[in-house]
Amino acid sequence: MKDKCSTHPDEDAMSICHSCGKYFCANCLSTGREYYYCKNEKCQLLFSDEVKQYQLDDDRNVTNSDQRWKQESKRFYKNTIRALFVLWILLTVILFITLAPEYHEGSLWAPLISFCVCGKWFIIIYLIRTIIYKHFFWKKRLLKELSRETEGVKMPKRELNQQNLGHDEDWVGNAAAFKCPHCSKVFIVSGTRIHSGVRKCPECGKSTGRCDIEGAPRGGKASLEW
Repeated sequence: MKDKCSTHPDEDAMSICHSCGKYFCANCLSTGREYYYCKNEKCQLLFSDEVKQYQLDDDRNVTNSDQRWKQESKRFYKNTIRALFVLWILLTVILFITLAPEYHEGSLWAPLISFCVCGKWFIIIYLIRTIIYKHFFWKKRLLKELSRETEGVKMPKRELNQQNLGHDEDWVGNAAAFKCPHCSKVFIVSGTRIHSGVRKCPECGKSTGRCDIEGAPRGGKASLEW
């Protein structure tokens, strides 16, 4: 028999409150990044703490991404300046060789023109990198590097059975709880837009939990890969 909401006995429970452990329907739960919390004051304090913690983690990830971008940009522009310096010398030499002496003798216009040409190319390269490459290609490259770590690797898989749940496992509605085999962290995966049905272990990232939005009563599946 399906569990009922502690506040509304006529409503089916969607999940349990991570703080008090009681079952509640969707209207009685606040959705955190990792767990669900009921409207009880003490439970809402834990909900606020979780939101703040994940906000700090998001800020840290943004900071790490920005630092990596700055480091790569520093190397890129250093190499670009070296290449443009060589180009500046070559252009200056070519101008002196190809033009008659009366056009450049005793003047600095040849190296100045070469410098302006190289400066123009540096500005163009800078704009292309910061406006186009960063926003359309660099972020996709980061995602590909992350996915490449598990690409082509067949992971062990365990599918949950509501009638035979293991220790530290749960499956209510479109949310399932798993225990990571690597770090023993218990985490929740929601089939809704919170996790879109897929979530890596928030502690070590080595296992992946999956939960269909349909839930077990409607033929959905929940599984853990590691």
